[in-house]
Amino acid sequence: YPLNYFTYLGGSGPDVGQDIKVDSVQAAHVVGTTFSSNFPIVNALQPTQTSSYDGSKYGQNGDAFVALISTTLAGQGAGDYSTYLGGSGSDQGTGVAIDVFGATYAAGATQSSDFPVLGPSGPPPTPPYQGQLVGTQDAFVSKTGASSILNLTIPNTSPTPNPVGAGN
Repeated sequence: YPLNYFTYLGGSGPDVGQDIKVDSVQAAHVVGTTFSSNFPIVNALQPTQTSSYDGSKYGQNGDAFVALISTTLAGQGAGDYSTYLGGSGSDQGTGVAIDVFGATYAAGATQSSDFPVLGPSGPPPTPPYQGQLVGTQDAFVSKTGASSILNLTIPNTSPTPNPVGAGN
């Protein structure tokens, strides 16, 4: 069987892909954990790592990551993204799901009291089910919405002939 697609995904620290789903256009939705401050970030929701990793404490203070990678194009596709997802504590991305509209749902565990619970923009953000860390570790679920732009234009002229016959 031929190898049809391959890419590395990570930086200089340990990086672990935990789950992958493929959508109807063969794009890979990937969730995992990164300890790399130079993880490849593209069109990011959270462009910087909020936790620290000193190289000697594997398993401590990593961030979850979420990525969408087109596997049918050479190089980076127009809708591709990869982003950190986490706070100042340890965060692990462990599962991913996608819906029919292309939104990515990431799940995992967090020990961060400052985990991002609302998106940075958009129509009014939905309040979180649980807005703060309770105890030392909680599960998280995050939705990264698909991006669609619809432009409508209203013609400034009337159809010709005027009036338009029925059925035209």
